[in-house]
Amino acid sequence: MEAGELCVYSAKAPARGLLRRNALFRRMWSAQTLSFFGDAITGIAVPTVAVLSLDASPLAVGALTSLSWAAWPLIGLPAGVWVDRLPRRPILVSADLVRLVLVLSIPVAWAAGHLTLAQLLVVATLAGACSVFFDLTFTAAVPDVVPPEDLASANGRLELSGSASRLTGPGLAGLVISGVGAPLALIGDVVSFAASAFLLGTGPALTRRDTPGERRAFLHELREGFAALRRFRPIYEATFAAAISNLGNTMSQGAFFVFAYRSVGLTPALVGAALTAGALGNMAGAAASPRLSRRLGTGPALLVSTVLEGGAALFYPLALLGAPVLWIAVGLGFRSFFGPLWNVTAATMRQILVPAELQGRLTAAARAIGMSVTPVGGLLGGAIAATASPAWALAAAGVVGASSILPILNRRMFLLRI
Repeated sequence: MEAGELCVYSAKAPARGLLRRNALFRRMWSAQTLSFFGDAITGIAVPTVAVLSLDASPLAVGALTSLSWAAWPLIGLPAGVWVDRLPRRPILVSADLVRLVLVLSIPVAWAAGHLTLAQLLVVATLAGACSVFFDLTFTAAVPDVVPPEDLASANGRLELSGSASRLTGPGLAGLVISGVGAPLALIGDVVSFAASAFLLGTGPALTRRDTPGERRAFLHELREGFAALRRFRPIYEATFAAAISNLGNTMSQGAFFVFAYRSVGLTPALVGAALTAGALGNMAGAAASPRLSRRLGTGPALLVSTVLEGGAALFYPLALLGAPVLWIAVGLGFRSFFGPLWNVTAATMRQILVPAELQGRLTAAARAIGMSVTPVGGLLGGAIAATASPAWALAAAGVVGASSILPILNRRMFLLRI
């Protein structure tokens, strides 16, 4: 990269090592942590409602997974333009409140006796659209409040929170679902959205690091995001690796719950236990990621993490041989340890290299490409599960995920250090 392509940080940023004193980052971190815990419950409760309460087919469960990600290729690019144009706080709070209403509609409809698969599909689609705006805005806002030298630590803390939620959330979700049923368990996510909206909507002002320039034609700004993505070659190559990895991951998601409940006969509590055991790897991976990323170097960290995370789904079918909780936990743990290493390394690389005024658009362009295959992945996983078996769908997902190393398997990536 040329020196002129590196972003310049405002002198108002907190000094290095004072991340714990950064009040605004603490509020953002707390809000995201609460959301992570709510989402950990929803991630189990919604497919559980579909499979056990609505007797959904494998293809329908795959469609549910696909629609939850469909917003990225459909609206990710224009959302990136709006994120670069508008103040951060209103987008974050609005996204939380709309998702609150959407998720709340599920237990309300269930209590009234009117819950249908169609409603779950609509909620998944609209909540996914809100998540696009929230995730793009949150990612762009982190370098607004954290100096470049502390970004790896900040991203590591966010990953650690996600790991903690994946460690304790599934077990809690399994117990709650067993006690009150999957629809009522979603109240936990409703509460998390309310708390996140409060934390992000109050406290210190969330101001942009840059001053947005004069607005130009919408399509022109859209093209700038793609042009910038192509200019930053490591990010461009990593985008296609992420796309292949996401294809494998969503294939796995489309078949996992059908496999767990119907192929090996696990209960919601045992599924929660397996996810909790697997999340130990996520916790360890999140804690180690900033250090591993610095020690291995940016490129090698991406190479190692993508192939090992993607191939982890190959462990799941071994559950058919016996000890299903163990094999599922091993696969989840292997995948979960290396997932944070990719997330921390890729996010830090993007936040350091990309100028502030392009963060939203470039991130949107990268994620639109990276997520473009996710609707296909969910349907493909569900289709293979329906026509062959869930185990074959999971094995195929592991092979596809491991092949994500191919777009970044080059000398440039081996030598990349940021």
